[in-house]
Amino acid sequence: MAVIIHFLIANPLSALRLPWQVYLYGALMAVLCTVLPVFMVSEANRRIGPAQVGILVPGLTYTPFAQYRTDLQAIVDAVKSTGAAAVIVSPRLDLRNFPTLRTSQEIASQRAAFAAYNVRVSADCDDSPNYIFVRGVVPRAILTGAGLAPYGLQYTLSCNDVPGTQDYVLTPTDIAFINDLDAQMSDEVERHAAENGWATFALGVLYDRSKDDVPFDLISYLTSDEPYGHWISLDGVHASAAGQKKLAQAARVAIQKTYGAGRAIASR
Repeated sequence: MAVIIHFLIANPLSALRLPWQVYLYGALMAVLCTVLPVFMVSEANRRIGPAQVGILVPGLTYTPFAQYRTDLQAIVDAVKSTGAAAVIVSPRLDLRNFPTLRTSQEIASQRAAFAAYNVRVSADCDDSPNYIFVRGVVPRAILTGAGLAPYGLQYTLSCNDVPGTQDYVLTPTDIAFINDLDAQMSDEVERHAAENGWATFALGVLYDRSKDDVPFDLISYLTSDEPYGHWISLDGVHASAAGQKKLAQAARVAIQKTYGAGRAIASR
């Protein structure tokens, strides 16, 4: 809005009298280089992210590959019908690097901090190979601990998996299943990009580094404005403003690399 106001103040309305091709090009750039990538990033999170609750149910907590392939084909056909160039986003990432997942040992390291909230971290967290969905586990543990305190009881936070329940615990088998599914989806996206000569980049440019320099600390998690780090929003799934900028820079690099428009400059 500020840009529009500045333009209207600094320029006469006649400056808007441009060839229709300019407006068409601008609209295509907006849709194919902004709207479509954001849509596909959100779709990737929607289709894979819910599996973090700790129970794998086709069509509910994850999208089966066959359905994903069908939906992706519809998007590809729609883009191809315009005859325009495009940038297409691959969901390729390692779920273990997702900002809302922490190792059992990270949970165990915060035993003293949890104790202050009437939560006892079970000894099974000390050597468990499981990953914990903290956005689900931490609020439940603290609220339950507070509710039990008046009765002289304490809540126990376990890192063990309870099969068939929404326990917010992912086993190595769960992680491997989702990572394999993600790899299938990513291969399909990258195949379409190669066949159509489109630019492409992977969500891993953001999510695979999102926890760098963000060790799990309970107090910081509860009080920080950025509990999942600088790149991830408060919901622990979508990119923050800084993360969106990082994705946009990756898209820019991919576009320049594929279509040769200027020099590609990768951000660090």
